[in-house]
Amino acid sequence: MKIRYGLVIIGLFVLFAQSYSQELQRTESFLHLSQKTASSQKVFIGGGIGFAFINNSNEGLNLNFFTEIKSDNFSIVPMANYWKNDSKNNFEIAGLARFRLKSAAIEPYFDAGLGVNFLTDRDEDKNNTNLGIDLGAGLDFIGISDSFSIFADGKYKIIVGSPNLYYYTLIGGIKFYI
Repeated sequence: MKIRYGLVIIGLFVLFAQSYSQELQRTESFLHLSQKTASSQKVFIGGGIGFAFINNSNEGLNLNFFTEIKSDNFSIVPMANYWKNDSKNNFEIAGLARFRLKSAAIEPYFDAGLGVNFLTDRDEDKNNTNLGIDLGAGLDFIGISDSFSIFADGKYKIIVGSPNLYYYTLIGGIKFYI
């Protein structure tokens, strides 16, 4: 049931993205946008908030903060993530490689990376430090402003351990040009 809600949210974002992109293309000819836009910038700092769905049974709050160092179709993204549910919480420091598909108003992206996770499980009274594997995709709405953009992001994550912990996150946020 929770997976359905996640898929519905992603579907609504895709529909919104298509509508927004078409509207922006129609009005772009009437606007005189400056040469310095969010899509031409190289370094961003930002954050997001959303949901973490842990082992397909528990959900919790997810926060993340990051810096994005961008080239034409590729970015390096060092980030810090935190999620918490009833019995567990996790702090992750990760590094991602992000591959971008160029677009005028909305840039889809795919990313993958590794992280170090500091997992606390209060039910089992354990604190573990484990390797994490992150795979994700998202949409970056770069046509919003010349100083910031907003994004929607989903990630599938694995905390390698005994046993492995599988979860996914859905977040939205904002990033600013520095």
